[in-house]
Amino acid sequence: MQRSIQGIHFTVKDSLREHIETKLAKLDYADEYIVDLALSLTREARQFTGDANVHFRWGSTLHVTTNGHEVETVTDQLLDKVSAAVTKEKDRLKTSHSRHGPAVETTD
Repeated sequence: MQRSIQGIHFTVKDSLREHIETKLAKLDYADEYIVDLALSLTREARQFTGDANVHFRWGSTLHVTTNGHEVETVTDQLLDKVSAAVTKEKDRLKTSHSRHGPAVETTD
């Protein structure tokens, strides 16, 4: 999984980057499903906005957004939402595969 972290209108310090990487460790179970994860944190007047784009190997894309006044709170909420959405997408994929039943081979 490729990861990118971008700060817009501010610099993402090493401590915040380490905090984000620690939270992203929770997504290690989904490494085989996720191709690319892009996080962008934007500072506007008195508020931060966090955006995440997740690209899955089967072509699906997920977009998550959060807002708040503290950058740490925004990143925590954003990564919690990403984790929940990835789990939901993974479960949805498993459910759709199980509905079709196992593949049956026929011999002539």
